Amino acid sequence: MTRSENLQAACPLWAIAINRGVVLQWPAGGAMGTQPGAALALGLALVAGCEKTLETKNIQTKIESEVKSRSWPMKSVSCPPKVKAKKGDKFTCTVELEDGQTVTMGVVQQDEVGNCNIDSASTVIPLAGLLDDFKKQLNVDTIDCPKKAVIFPPGTETKLKCKVTRATATGELTLSVDDKGKAKGDLVMAGAGESAPTASAASAKPDASADDDKDE
Repeated sequence: MTRSENLQAACPLWAIAINRGVVLQWPAGGAMGTQPGAALALGLALVAGCEKTLETKNIQTKIESEVKSRSWPMKSVSCPPKVKAKKGDKFTCTVELEDGQTVTMGVVQQDEVGNCNIDSASTVIPLAGLLDDFKKQLNVDTIDCPKKAVIFPPGTETKLKCKVTRATATGELTLSVDDKGKAKGDLVMAGAGESAPTASAASAKPDASADDDKDE
């Protein structure tokens, strides 16, 4: 986005004209008077209050592409339509996952034309690949977990209770996942009279930081 585009997005046309050295005058008898000096003074005051703005459409598209590359079960990405264009300023966008969970993405402007660093303080581990591995290792037909991804601060671990089917039998898989994408599962089949098998798997695409990603 050019400087003139930014100004036009935030300033009245006549204020931009004055900023470019064109002095506009109101018609004789106009409510603001007829003195060129008065028009110039008012125009300069308004120009001083104008701010360059940045449309975030390209940044939102960049986040969508990054999220897809990490195999997050994404439903949507939302950013504020416009923000003040200023190097170092920050704003946030929100990624909504298919299971209703949300992830906040922090955006830091590197300049005034749309180059940004994008990052998230949360670690997101998609479960689809892990569950496929567990189905093969445990010889079960389906694994149904309450979430499609695990979200947590770095350095933590979470547990999920997932429903399992094998032919006509049902069971429960206790799934432990850490922020590196490593998982362990303990399976108990209802009425099967068997000892609970244990399996482990690692995420096919461990989550990674989006630091230094840029958008033109």
